[in-house]
Amino acid sequence: MQSLMTKEEIQAAVETAHCVGKKVAAHCYGGVGLKHCVEAGVDTIEHGIYMDDDDIEMMLKAKAWLTVTQNGYLSDQRIINRGTPELTKGFVKFRDDVRAAYTKAVHSGLRYALGTDGNHGGFAYELETLVGFNIEPMKALQAATTEAACMCGVDEKVGSLEAEKFADILVVDGDPLTTMSDITKVTAVFKGGRRMDDISQW
Repeated sequence: MQSLMTKEEIQAAVETAHCVGKKVAAHCYGGVGLKHCVEAGVDTIEHGIYMDDDDIEMMLKAKAWLTVTQNGYLSDQRIINRGTPELTKGFVKFRDDVRAAYTKAVHSGLRYALGTDGNHGGFAYELETLVGFNIEPMKALQAATTEAACMCGVDEKVGSLEAEKFADILVVDGDPLTTMSDITKVTAVFKGGRRMDDISQW
């Protein structure tokens, strides 16, 4: 895949951000764009749906992160009632290719966190899909919490329940470690130790 920015432009952005202590994330699918981003020192690759073995190996060596965003690419809603049989067939192949790429990536040793690509309300789907890639439920939850916080460089404040950290807590009726879909059965939300009222509209 081609890159919309030159390697020099990406390098300049990374150097400028890193000079002021900021991390850099790149909207990137794979190919030349990913290669340029990793070589330039980008901290995290968002999406990476077309990553191949070489891309994964390069990211591993650079200790770059991947933000896995499955919702917009793997949901069956993308291929239901979407036009011609040929178009549906294309969506099915695309979905299967993305699933294969993500499965390989999350089992490669690559550090990753979960994202949604702006599909608000779809985080439970991300978790369930990750478990479907034969990832242990606890590791999936960590990708959404501790690993995500570490990737963003805010793990000293959030990401886990520890002394001196913000008490951001999701209370559910069930056990996501047994049935990940229980993550949707929210009974209470605490933000910074304060219970958020009226979650009925969530």
